[in-house]
Amino acid sequence: MVLTLLMVSLISATILGFVHSMTKEAIDVAKLKAQNEAIKSILPEFNELGASWKAAPEDGGDSLVFFPAFSSSQELVGVAVKTYSKNGFGGLIQIMVGFKPDGVISGYRVNVSCFVLAACAFTFAFIGCIQKISAHLTG
Repeated sequence: MVLTLLMVSLISATILGFVHSMTKEAIDVAKLKAQNEAIKSILPEFNELGASWKAAPEDGGDSLVFFPAFSSSQELVGVAVKTYSKNGFGGLIQIMVGFKPDGVISGYRVNVSCFVLAACAFTFAFIGCIQKISAHLTG
């Protein structure tokens, strides 16, 4: 009985490892594509992304990743800032905010790993708040 369970576990782990190694590249490409689409949706129109950089606290907590975007004349169009927290109601929450060069928020994207409906509710609830803040800052 124990030998059978050990063999089934060993075969399952081998198959799982093989499938992971076969799909790892495709998963990484899909993650990069989703990240680039998120950056395009929150920043003004740009031609190319510059090199990203990461700022992390010494205690290893939540970090910030910066993605600068440039026009064809190499002028800074905006910066997308991505951060995360593992303290969300359902676990991991990722937030990406776009900033124009003058510091005005150009857009944001919330990614909740488990509760997609909660992300939608969060997005719709705060669209009005961001519009009011932008109107106050520009008006």
